[in-house]
Amino acid sequence: MANVQLLSQYVEEMYQQVKLFNSKGASAKLDVKGVMSYIKEWTKIGDLVSGGSTYRKQTCLKYSASRTSKGEPDKTTVTRTKKLQNDLATYSDLVDKKVESNDSSGLGPGTTYFDAVDKAMLNLVWDFWKQIAGNKAQDAQLQGDIRTWQGLSQDQVQQSKIFAMDQ
Repeated sequence: MANVQLLSQYVEEMYQQVKLFNSKGASAKLDVKGVMSYIKEWTKIGDLVSGGSTYRKQTCLKYSASRTSKGEPDKTTVTRTKKLQNDLATYSDLVDKKVESNDSSGLGPGTTYFDAVDKAMLNLVWDFWKQIAGNKAQDAQLQGDIRTWQGLSQDQVQQSKIFAMDQ
């Protein structure tokens, strides 16, 4: 069972990071470092709620595969980061409701609100790949960063200073 209190803090911190980015308005542009930060945060949350490294490893494979996908990310009427913010807010509300009972059921992969954030993340990464198409340096950096993150052991990920409370 996931530590629901820790999960709540991680989700809230990621939500606040995305919200801060969105508060900068149209001048805010995602870069490889920002996308990788979101990937690390979300996959660390996914590993916590699913109890192992399988989620992170599979999700990194999906993110890498989206680089060469012939399709298009899902359509949205808001920016990718705004969609992510909205879905994180909904998921955060659900997690917060479960903190008191320390009940992590219904919070992981295969559940509605987790999967909504998961989809928003995939679309954000997929869209970013499309934005940097042709920029070999950024493409290589993101590919390498995802592979490195994917290859870490569960202990290495847990020791990584991703969230402020990890410091």
